Amino acid sequence: MHKQHTKKSLSFPPSTMKSLRTFQAKLPFMDIMFFCEDGQRRHFTEKLHAEGKNAETMKIVPTLDDDDDPDTLFVLQLGESYKCPVSPSNVLCFDEFCYRLGIFSSDLEKRKVLLQKAEWTLARDCVVCKLNVKNKSTRVDYYSVGWFETLPDILLKKAIEKKLTITFGSFSNARQIHEQEKNKMISFYSDIYGGDGVLSTCLSALPVKFHSVSKRKVKEVDTAFIDVLDLQNLDDFFEYTKLLWGKERMLRNTLDLFDAMVSLQIPWKVDLCKELIYLPCVPSAPNRKPQVYSTHASTGPMHGDTVTIYKCSKDKIKRELISAMFPYLTHLQPGEISVDLMEKEFFRRLKRDGEKVGNLCILPGKTKRCVDTIYCMLPPAYA
Repeated sequence: MHKQHTKKSLSFPPSTMKSLRTFQAKLPFMDIMFFCEDGQRRHFTEKLHAEGKNAETMKIVPTLDDDDDPDTLFVLQLGESYKCPVSPSNVLCFDEFCYRLGIFSSDLEKRKVLLQKAEWTLARDCVVCKLNVKNKSTRVDYYSVGWFETLPDILLKKAIEKKLTITFGSFSNARQIHEQEKNKMISFYSDIYGGDGVLSTCLSALPVKFHSVSKRKVKEVDTAFIDVLDLQNLDDFFEYTKLLWGKERMLRNTLDLFDAMVSLQIPWKVDLCKELIYLPCVPSAPNRKPQVYSTHASTGPMHGDTVTIYKCSKDKIKRELISAMFPYLTHLQPGEISVDLMEKEFFRRLKRDGEKVGNLCILPGKTKRCVDTIYCMLPPAYA
């Protein structure tokens, strides 16, 4: 039953991937900056306020006239004459934004051309970009791992004790299961991670099937669902992504893997005969760093981990912590998304440890008190 861990990487031909993928990402107004008439650089809503403009009549115009700036991605227009052309230089998180739209290229001109062809729409406190990306020339390296070394020990223990065999489900199998069950997580994950929410749902509940084997037949007796964050023994895989993409863009843990696969919409693959899982060797988002949230010690508990700080704090602190971890949800009104599911996803992302940051020497999920301030370390925001 036990297979050796394999370090072999494999490139699947482009024909095995969809020819066209649709990506969707939110660009908050807070990340769109302009130089104003007074020489100050302000984000878009501050600019409107400073100039006494009302955003109620705002709309998006795809491009300006041919005689205007060729770098313009789209135009925010109020009324008939007030126009704010937005170019890559106006977007603070431009690299990360392109990554969330599945753009591998770091060439500014190529990225600009793609975004100029995208569909831009307005939402509350943000602009939403929808982009169709062709995979005609995309080739993705995959790294193979034996699932008996990668699955959580609790599943292997169950298989041994009950004398069952294990089959790891493919993406198509997982998608079929979740879509048939009309899983409520699909729409939830679509809200917080974009896209159709199917891949992110599948990655949070990977199907593992148990079979009994006799001389006459093989019978499926049970199915367990595991989180991709709980996969183990992937250090060699992470080191391989370092060789491919360098220290800054390597995948460091399973949370990086989850975010990268969801951002770039690249699923896992399986080889049932060889009992292998193939994980995509894709880069992490640029500038991906853990986050620090601070609050006055008198507003919450004086010690404990981030989970304790969250559970024992007032609603204001809870909202601030969730907003810090999910910065692209600012356009949603209260009641538009399940608080219970949001808390569940908040705790889920806290499961993964990261690197130490500066002199704080605390990891995600941990806290540190300095004088009258408590610092909570949070994992990197999505992409």
